[in-house]
Amino acid sequence: MEHNIVALRERFGKLLDVLCNEYHFADGIYAYSTEDLDCEWEGYDDAASDLGIWTASGATKFVIGTEDCDYIIKFQVPSCEFNYCQREVDIYNAAKECGFADKFAWCDFLFDYEMNGFNIPVYVMEWCQCGYDMISDEMDDWHYTKYCESMGIDKRSDDAYDKYNSEYNSRKEFDERMMEWAYDCWGMDFNAVSDKPVCETIVGFMREMFINDIHPGNWGWCNNRLVLVDYSGYGDDFNARNILY
Repeated sequence: MEHNIVALRERFGKLLDVLCNEYHFADGIYAYSTEDLDCEWEGYDDAASDLGIWTASGATKFVIGTEDCDYIIKFQVPSCEFNYCQREVDIYNAAKECGFADKFAWCDFLFDYEMNGFNIPVYVMEWCQCGYDMISDEMDDWHYTKYCESMGIDKRSDDAYDKYNSEYNSRKEFDERMMEWAYDCWGMDFNAVSDKPVCETIVGFMREMFINDIHPGNWGWCNNRLVLVDYSGYGDDFNARNILY
């Protein structure tokens, strides 16, 4: 899929102009606190109503999207010294070279935008349908169905889920269960991973790139494909042993 970066620069440049000039966004982003992760600033309600925007945020990135656009913009929160957004772009480009780009939401550098006298690097990413509970439920339902089929039991029976939790769910690490489900969504066999060199697998690539902090909130669906939407990793040393937490 081709992405019209010139049109995206024009669209989001105008959006930021309006947000900063009319809805006090620049003041709001510099007052953002990673302690409570509250991404709603003074003027947000009016901007959401008038412009159809929505926001999301975390310890390292701030996200703005609009209801009528298939792209979102990201930039690092002012209190974060490391540019995790640029790291995401670097990882995407590396994934493209390795043939894994379709497992990651596309992203790129968009432009520098001046806010309160500082040039803020702004990045663009394709919009994905995501949500911690949605992805977690999808993954759990897949494993539950797989367990019931293997045991020959009706998943609707009263005690089936209790058996699943005690006999199957509790015996597998969270990261293993997540990657098994992801591989199935990609039409791949996770159990075949051990037969291939690490450099030829998604898991191996994630370890090589020190991608950790991959929980259900960092996955999403884009054009009917499962992708990672937040894959910069997090931490001082990007512990390669911990793909997920």
